[in-house]
Amino acid sequence: MSEPAFYGLFVVGGLASFGGRVEPATALFLAVGVMGIQCVGMLSSMIYRWTLERKWSLGCLKLASGVPRLGYFLGMLAVPVLQLLVRASVALATVWALCGFSLRAQLGPLAVGVALVGVFWASLGCALTALIRSYRVRDFVVSLALTPLMFSAPTLYSLDQAPAFLQTLSCANPLTWQLGYLRACAAGEERPELLAVAASMTLAMAVVGYLSTGRMRTVSNEG
Repeated sequence: MSEPAFYGLFVVGGLASFGGRVEPATALFLAVGVMGIQCVGMLSSMIYRWTLERKWSLGCLKLASGVPRLGYFLGMLAVPVLQLLVRASVALATVWALCGFSLRAQLGPLAVGVALVGVFWASLGCALTALIRSYRVRDFVVSLALTPLMFSAPTLYSLDQAPAFLQTLSCANPLTWQLGYLRACAAGEERPELLAVAASMTLAMAVVGYLSTGRMRTVSNEG
């Protein structure tokens, strides 16, 4: 849990400081960006969990013993999503303390939004683990994609004045839309278009992740 606290303390504390004080509006913008980074981290977390399931044939054993595929899939998501909510809470609490407890955010909608976005990235991790047999190829794909994913989206800065090519990449990045939705949740704004985009992406990826559990019956070797 130290990573979100360090992000909140040093990254948000440094970037949101003006004239010796932390600006709450900027701090909230950055805090949501930190939460987005934590959500993307679900990708690696789920790949690790599912790799163990494949390596030791645990997924195959559970499904063969009668565990429903939907129950297996939801069970694999539950603990990581709860851990994500705790990490997001740590980041927000750290930033809240930095702002002298003057930060204002809609906690309920924000928690729901973080869980929704986390399910997207966790489901993507499930799908990648089931579809890519080689852990070397999978690790290469993930390591190659993570940095552009996190920094072509407005995680810790606004892209309003960015070059055209970066704005184009940002529009194609799912994290951009998810951060917009999370920031609307934090501010208490009603943005049905952002909710629709975020929910649609999560639903589509969750279906892909669920379908990928079928391969856990037969795929058990890592190479």
